[in-house]
Amino acid sequence: MRHLCDAADAVLAAAEQLADSRVRFQGHVLAAGDFLASWVVELAVHQLDLGRDLEVPAPPPAALRLARATVEALLGHALPGSLPDERVLLLGAGRQAVPPELQSVLRPVLG
Repeated sequence: MRHLCDAADAVLAAAEQLADSRVRFQGHVLAAGDFLASWVVELAVHQLDLGRDLEVPAPPPAALRLARATVEALLGHALPGSLPDERVLLLGAGRQAVPPELQSVLRPVLG
């Protein structure tokens, strides 16, 4: 949990310093907003991971909406609105097995 808090603090500090610029990260160059968005999604995944074993709050709704948008962008299409954002993130991150009824909409990219 301490590591997650430290990482979140680092993202907030970076957000305050980044303008409309580019960031080199892991061999790629990302727009500052994309860099920060990737950290939001990653932190949301890890917060859900921690929530399996510890009493931690769910990620903020805005983080879950961004994570859902990321999964849908990777798939190239929207997912059913009946699927909660948290479940979309867990399925997209491979934290839950894709059930048979969703394989046709999730497997093209995530399988």
